[in-house]
Amino acid sequence: MAELEGRKIAAPEFSGSAFSTTEIHLPKPTDPEKRWEVRFDTLEVITVLGRYDSNRRGHVILWDDDSIFPLAPGTTILIPTGTKRVSFLPVAADEKQFLFRQYFHSSILRWIEKGGYSDSTADREAATSEEVAAGLAAWEAERSRRARTSPKLFSKLSDVYTL
Repeated sequence: MAELEGRKIAAPEFSGSAFSTTEIHLPKPTDPEKRWEVRFDTLEVITVLGRYDSNRRGHVILWDDDSIFPLAPGTTILIPTGTKRVSFLPVAADEKQFLFRQYFHSSILRWIEKGGYSDSTADREAATSEEVAAGLAAWEAERSRRARTSPKLFSKLSDVYTL
């Protein structure tokens, strides 16, 4: 252990990263998996690695969406893991499939939507740049539109319960 001290390889792998957790995972293909320990607002980035025939095996199954998709080795997908049941078709005995899974809070998408600016930085930059101000205004208009339309996606208590 002493020989590892001071070496770069002993440093944290994702220092300063947006990803809160990372894991290497061997999928259990027959078990639909819903990550209950993962909050609903956490997204998962899955990079599929290995050596297998992706035309015939190793597809991802999104049970809640009634969907199945082939995933070639090296493919990366983004899934709201806290809200979706996911599994994979098995690969052949002589093939291997690994999942490199990374988790991050969905608020990082707000940062992306704002062009890589935090709220305070966007406000400060918008005061001096017409381009940033226009981007911020477009983001605010889209946020307002989503705030108006999102409630229409859900039932009200009065829709399902009557006296």
